[in-house]
Amino acid sequence: MIGNVWEWTSSTASIYPGNRELSVGAGEEGYYVVRGGYYGSTPNGDEAATATRRKWVPATTKKDYLGFRLVTPE
Repeated sequence: MIGNVWEWTSSTASIYPGNRELSVGAGEEGYYVVRGGYYGSTPNGDEAATATRRKWVPATTKKDYLGFRLVTPE
């Protein structure tokens, strides 16, 4: 999950059940979740790259630090 690019997922923006402190912002409905971090991420602080780090972006986002992982069954 942490590597050269943030990893696109097929999940849309949502808050985990039971979380009463955060919400999906107005206009962010339908955004897609990206996870992990990229080569420019910091190791500490609020924006630290961890395997559980996630944020969401519009589906039309195109950046050199966004990618995806291909997985095939064996």
